[in-house]
Amino acid sequence: MSERAALERELAELNASLPAHSIPPALMRRIDEIEEALAALHTSQGAAIPMSKKVNHASATWKADGLKFEGAAGSGFTLDMDGAPEAGGEGAGFRPMEMLLVGLAGCTGMDVISILQKKRQDVTGFAVNVKGTRADDHPRAYTDIEIEYVVTGHGVDLKAVARAVELSETKYCGATATLGGIAHITSTYAVKEAEEAG
Repeated sequence: MSERAALERELAELNASLPAHSIPPALMRRIDEIEEALAALHTSQGAAIPMSKKVNHASATWKADGLKFEGAAGSGFTLDMDGAPEAGGEGAGFRPMEMLLVGLAGCTGMDVISILQKKRQDVTGFAVNVKGTRADDHPRAYTDIEIEYVVTGHGVDLKAVARAVELSETKYCGATATLGGIAHITSTYAVKEAEEAG
């Protein structure tokens, strides 16, 4: 059996055995490892080999306390989630809808900083601030999302920042592409000159 066939078989068996409510982090990590190995084989053997879409895994396990959940990702990281007090929670963790905005900020931020580094821009600080406006009626989806990119550095080229933002928002950021199908997304960017040390 070829390496590719063995990996595909293991992946199918793992996906078939996934529990309905909570996926153990170790299992999620193994699924991600197999998918990455298959993607690497696909790349090394040419585009003639059909390749499945990238699948990410996540789970949320109730902590048997109010609205508290532990979220887990296929990468093995975990975080606490809870509802707002007005929704019956205690505010003891991320709210799920907040996490959508955090994910968007991280996704596009990683694109932009990577592009700026490739353009050899001297960036010393970078923040992505996201504000989401939700509808009044349930399911209270986001209707408008504003992204603000603030780049600090020495002699950073404003045009390089503009291009990095454009590439992230139109080509690379999966979170922008996903949320942009639901909400109207706008963005602004600014460059600040870093203060000289001393």
